[in-house]
Amino acid sequence: MHTTGGSADTATDRAERLRALVYTSPTHEFEGARGTFSPTTSTLIAGQRKAVLIDAQYMASDVTALGDMIESTGKELSAIYITHGHADHHFGLGPLLERFPRARPLATPGVIEYITANSENETGLWSIMFGDRFVRPTVIPEPLEGTRSSSRTRSCGSLRSARGHPAEHSRTRPRDRRCDSRRRRLQPDPRDDGHVDAR
Repeated sequence: MHTTGGSADTATDRAERLRALVYTSPTHEFEGARGTFSPTTSTLIAGQRKAVLIDAQYMASDVTALGDMIESTGKELSAIYITHGHADHHFGLGPLLERFPRARPLATPGVIEYITANSENETGLWSIMFGDRFVRPTVIPEPLEGTRSSSRTRSCGSLRSARGHPAEHSRTRPRDRRCDSRRRRLQPDPRDDGHVDAR
């Protein structure tokens, strides 16, 4: 326990100041085919002044509703953490960063690797599944601090780097389409399974 000016500040007291809000999308019907896509969740962890979002949705209507939920808290969105590279977790980054420009998009190197290698293919697949209802990917997250990086160059279509600058294109090898974030060039550690190295 830490006391300041006669008041006790315990871990429980600090934890009680945090609040989690979960946005759950509805199911979405596929274009021209029978079936639906399962609901997707995004979690906002809000403190006294700031908040962190976990995952960014993918359908334009859900990204807008998620932004409205964040705005309704009155908290400053400081980060958007992407848990893994599937489209339903990161395609909404672009519009959210336009709406909340102080937020930093973050992910582990393994997640960034997956996003940069698969976004083009996933965009084509999602166009077939959802037509024009989903958000096209435009942003690559930054590496979460404490994760491994290297100096390997990446290139990737029309995606932007984490802070919104156009990603540089450099053809290092045929069919190697990875992104250069201009801040740090990434290479996932072979042992990286998506967990954060807390060293």
